[in-house]
Amino acid sequence: MVARLWIFHVVCASWLLFRAGNLETLGGLVRSLLAWRSAVPEVTLWGGVPLLVLAAGFSMQGFDGNRLEQITRRLADWPGWVLGALAAVILTIILALGPEGVAPFIYFQF
Repeated sequence: MVARLWIFHVVCASWLLFRAGNLETLGGLVRSLLAWRSAVPEVTLWGGVPLLVLAAGFSMQGFDGNRLEQITRRLADWPGWVLGALAAVILTIILALGPEGVAPFIYFQF
């Protein structure tokens, strides 16, 4: 277990090397990580839809193992057009909550 934690931290620290363009930026990243400033006041997503999604995700952790099977059986009885409409609504919500435009290609430095 200790070896896994060590490797995890080594990998995360090595990601800083890829993120920083030079040693000065790397030093700034490390200093900001070790400063222990709270980022909570800067977060603007507390409330509304993100909080609802988090609450739904946390509440799903309490479901038993058969819950997904029960939901699947119930959904199998629904008409196809209802399932299609439900899938369209879910996809629309996912696209509405996602970022606008194309994500930048972050591996351009290789």
